[in-house]
Amino acid sequence: MSQDPDAPIFLVGFMATGKTTVGRLLAARLGWDMVDLDDLVVAEAGMPVARIFALEGEAGFRDREARALRAAGGRRRTVIATGGGAACAEDNLRAMLAAGRVVALAVTAEEAVRRAGAGSGRPLLDGKSDPVAAAAALLAARGPYYARAEVQIDTVDRTPDEVAAAVLDRLGRATATGAGVVIPVELGPRRYEVRIGRLEPAAVADALAAALQPTTGVAVLVDRDLGARSPRVAALVEALAARLPAVARYDLPAGEASKSLTEIERTTEWLAAHGYDRRAALVGVGGGATTDHAGFAAAVYLRGVRFAACPTTLLAMVDASVGGKTGVDLRAGKNLVGAFHQPRAVVADLGFLDTLPDRERIAGLAEVVKCGFIADPEILTILERTGAAISPETYLDLVARAVRVKAEVVAEDETEGGRRAILNFGHTIGHALEAASGYGLLHGEAVSLGMIAALGLGAARGETPPALVERGRALLSRLGLPVDLEGRLGPEVLARINVDKKRAGRAIKFVFCPAPGQTRLVELPPDEIVRHFQETAPPNRARGA
Repeated sequence: MSQDPDAPIFLVGFMATGKTTVGRLLAARLGWDMVDLDDLVVAEAGMPVARIFALEGEAGFRDREARALRAAGGRRRTVIATGGGAACAEDNLRAMLAAGRVVALAVTAEEAVRRAGAGSGRPLLDGKSDPVAAAAALLAARGPYYARAEVQIDTVDRTPDEVAAAVLDRLGRATATGAGVVIPVELGPRRYEVRIGRLEPAAVADALAAALQPTTGVAVLVDRDLGARSPRVAALVEALAARLPAVARYDLPAGEASKSLTEIERTTEWLAAHGYDRRAALVGVGGGATTDHAGFAAAVYLRGVRFAACPTTLLAMVDASVGGKTGVDLRAGKNLVGAFHQPRAVVADLGFLDTLPDRERIAGLAEVVKCGFIADPEILTILERTGAAISPETYLDLVARAVRVKAEVVAEDETEGGRRAILNFGHTIGHALEAASGYGLLHGEAVSLGMIAALGLGAARGETPPALVERGRALLSRLGLPVDLEGRLGPEVLARINVDKKRAGRAIKFVFCPAPGQTRLVELPPDEIVRHFQETAPPNRARGA
């Protein structure tokens, strides 16, 4: 296996495992090139595969295939889909294992024949009186070669999208140099990467500096409490100063206190006083409030300067720092003033989680659970198995999974004109609870309660199975997140639904979950939402007592 993170990924496996389709999906998600080995053979030969078999036999085709494989193996940042027999020559398999990472896609003989269909142009199957028996014999002969791949992925009962996601999860996109998992956010000219791992300050600074250059200066905006308790902050600022010009640190009020227009004014006045110009950059180091503040300040200072995020809380790593939504709060509600302003890079050092208070770490799990409900059900299974006792390796897996969900949704809908609204699952009631508490509730705690609300309302409307409501309640409770929604729904909470920022005219886009990994957006009048929760709240709370 190559230790180069940009080494090619070879997809091997039996016929009809979907290597070409999965290869295209992987290449799109990674921002890499994709080549099909059979296409290279056909282009070099000037005739289709069936014609090569007819004129030169299987031996002639395999010779051509081996030459094409040697040429393709020198590529970098490329997914290479191979033919079913390409890995079954010892020299070919060794070359692939040495040059890159080899992933075998698995299928049963019966499923391969079903997918291929009759008269499919598969030279080794067409014309056989018993194609299933022929496929089974061929699969038995090739199986020992496929088994030597670094990763094995079963494709039966999985869509190509699910197979591609499984490949990325198993490979982890981890590098041998400790550079971490790298997930691209594909936004054309605004494309950037999210890097996740237990990273040394120098590695964080390297990634940030590479993304922000050239720049005339860098303002590092730091959560004041974090800066006081974590020596990693000072080490990161020092490492940035060694790599970039005019680096200066500015401490923000801790947490949600930094998310106000008053604090934005103070920050931008400080930037102006220190002479930062339009080629300067901002770096936010802290939780979601800090990265939101940094992003919004960067969006409005001199009508927009570049910025990057170094999220230090679980919540910020999986949600707030990715996607370019920046903003601050008003007395009327959360995040009512803001802008879309994409970062140049996001670097999540999981080492910061070691100093995170338990309450904040657990609160961050709510946004991870959200991603499980809306797009990646495996997240729910993992957390049901682990509870809150999560190993460092599992944290890496969970953070990467959640970031992939958000990156894919954001790439499809950057400014929340459509599908991106699914990321608001649990947030309509969650934001109302959070604001009504005077931000005494942490964001993740409020989202946990908001998911209970969304699941319950979904069940009442026939959108969500009752069993899923109970599954969600059990999981969130096991993680240590609040689920006692009914006792919190006073008039001060319900009144805030009318100023929800997702309101469009007289309706609010409400996100329901019909099944894990599925969502349904429904426009509901705020009065209907309020009426449901008034009817379900205890009488004393409904009256505001």
